[in-house]
Amino acid sequence: SGPQRDPMDDKAILGHPSNVTLVYREILRLIDGRVGWHVAGTFEQVGFDSPGFAAHILGLTGAMPRSRPEAGDLPTRSRALLERFPRATEPQPGALSVSPTGYVLFWFRGYHEPFVIGMTPSGIVALKPDFAEPIGIRRPPYPAR
Repeated sequence: SGPQRDPMDDKAILGHPSNVTLVYREILRLIDGRVGWHVAGTFEQVGFDSPGFAAHILGLTGAMPRSRPEAGDLPTRSRALLERFPRATEPQPGALSVSPTGYVLFWFRGYHEPFVIGMTPSGIVALKPDFAEPIGIRRPPYPAR
């Protein structure tokens, strides 16, 4: 697993207003609502898998149009989501990091160290970025606030 969410991380991220703050606020809202894992889920009431969760957050924050998830298995749908956005050589807050198994996670720099956070079969979890070598890092076009 990885680090537990640290209240200091929340403060560090939410204390620097940016267009990415809304991403983190939405993730915290879904954690508080106990939204869980559901393969191909598309609604908060049902739950999400990893690419569905990321697409939902991106749609809520205006980084991409809200849409039905792509067809296919988890890695296929994650790659399709990844291909929508420009490559990033270095992760920045709010960047998408996609693992070889298909987890789509949001990258943040916390108070102490960077972490990724997203939906897994265990629910929404924070992990060290090196839990798996990402197959890609992308920078969604978050609208200015």
